[in-house]
Amino acid sequence: MANSEVDSSYPDFSNLPDVVWVRIMQSLSLSERAKVARTCRLLNELFNHPSLWYSQKLYFMGDFHKSSREKKIIFCTPFYAELMKRFGKYFQNLTIKIDGDFRSIPADVQDILEEVANRCRLETLTLEAGPITSSFHATYCSPPNYSAVKVLAYFVQKAFRMKYLHIKSWPMYNQIDTDGVLKIFKVPLFSKREICPKTLPGLFMGVLGRKGLGVAPFCQTPNIQPSTWQALSRINPDFRVECTIFLDTPNMELSNLLTPNIPLSAIVYTKYSKIDPLTLTKVYTQYKETMTKFQSYCDSCFIDKGLLIMAQTCINLSEIIYHGEINSLFVVAIAKARGNCLKRFEVREWKIKVTKEFDDVDEDDVIARWRDGPLVLRNPTKFQMSEKQKQEVLQTMIAKVSEALGTPWKPLKWMKAL
Repeated sequence: MANSEVDSSYPDFSNLPDVVWVRIMQSLSLSERAKVARTCRLLNELFNHPSLWYSQKLYFMGDFHKSSREKKIIFCTPFYAELMKRFGKYFQNLTIKIDGDFRSIPADVQDILEEVANRCRLETLTLEAGPITSSFHATYCSPPNYSAVKVLAYFVQKAFRMKYLHIKSWPMYNQIDTDGVLKIFKVPLFSKREICPKTLPGLFMGVLGRKGLGVAPFCQTPNIQPSTWQALSRINPDFRVECTIFLDTPNMELSNLLTPNIPLSAIVYTKYSKIDPLTLTKVYTQYKETMTKFQSYCDSCFIDKGLLIMAQTCINLSEIIYHGEINSLFVVAIAKARGNCLKRFEVREWKIKVTKEFDDVDEDDVIARWRDGPLVLRNPTKFQMSEKQKQEVLQTMIAKVSEALGTPWKPLKWMKAL
């Protein structure tokens, strides 16, 4: 500005400590951070600060013509290639996402990824390698080649500090040209670095299904041998598996995954899924010692008794989220079964069914003959409960649940479903 006195009244942000600028840049997106780095030499130097690269997401573009038999390689922008070369050694929390069909990775990108895997000290890894593979893809599409699978599995093999492995999607082709479709699952176990499975506390898996008329494709669940689960549990007794069910999945598919040897600790039913009573029975029968969390965001009913048995049987169960229909008596019974061991207990208020006096009366007559002979309409209100009576029952339920849990508790008024 022309007036030097006015100009000097503005603070000189270049005098801020480096730690402040680093914190500011941590809150920016990668593209915004790159723009800031172009403004001056100081910010350009801070752009290279290691702490800014501990967490990173790498996005690749695959082939969107899934029915094509031609194996097209995924696309990696020069920006991401240069980013991996310069800052890959700092990566600790890494997400690799491939949009489109996962078929092959260019040789130069493979070299960069292998170099990153060798140099970085990875602690968490999330893989989203292409879309969820269905029976359609297995029949009409081509699987990724051996080198493409190997380079992603290489991250797990080299990550001796890994504590978190999240596989959102993975190509489950039976004819995949590797040691089998279990390559990514076997790597933590058969890694030359024995410390790897000892530091891996959990594996997160998703199961996607689809129900419809005619031929309905569904996700192919990995057929992991019991010996693999047993070995993982033997090497690391604290190893646990979490399973998320996205849609209405056939019981046969779940049976292939939920075997007695899996140390299942949590199962999540999302909004459009469906709870199968047989699966619920399997959960509280096979995993009564390892199960810690049960979450259901779908509209289900008539499993009140199963939920109560699960609460009574699973000795380490500390979280129950259930957004389906449930009787108020079972809400109280579940709370009493777990007591203060239940750290999180969620039910939806408008899904709570209140037991009425005439619920067990099998009486279908709506018209009766009066003493003088004419037919009259029977009083239907005796089979109904007023809103005031219902609220009294709910308040009694809330008081009993709060007493059982040892903390104030209320059902959810509303909540966005998962």
